[in-house]
Amino acid sequence: MITQPDIRPIRERGKRYELNKSYVYEDITVPKGFQYDGASVPRIFMFLIGFERDGIHRPAALVHDFLYQNKGYSGNNNQVVVYSRKQCDRIFFEIMKKVGVMHWHAILAYYAVRLGGKFSWGNK
Repeated sequence: MITQPDIRPIRERGKRYELNKSYVYEDITVPKGFQYDGASVPRIFMFLIGFERDGIHRPAALVHDFLYQNKGYSGNNNQVVVYSRKQCDRIFFEIMKKVGVMHWHAILAYYAVRLGGKFSWGNK
C-alpha cells in the first residue's frame, strides 16, 4: 500500500510544497524538506481531463519531481540507484496506478511526461 506524503504548501513561493518528513517508495527516499511544484500539468490539460496540481496522485508527482531534479539519482540504506528518464516516467505511471488514479488519466499523464519531460530533466 502506498501512503500519501506529509507535505505543506509554501505560501511565499507560490504553488510549491515542502515535504515535512522523509518519504520512501521502494528504493527511493525523498528527504524531509524537499520542495516541489506538485504535478506540472499545463492549464489546458487540467481543464480538459480534470487533473489538478495536487491530489491522490501526490506520491507520484513527489517521487517523479525528486528523480527529475536529481537526474535519476536516488538512494536508500546507503545504496545509490540511478534511473533513466524513461524509468523515472514509468515509476510515475506505476505509482499513479497504485494510488487509484483512473487508468486513462495515468496513461495521459505518462505520455505527457514522456513528451515534455526532456525539458525538465535535471532543471527544476
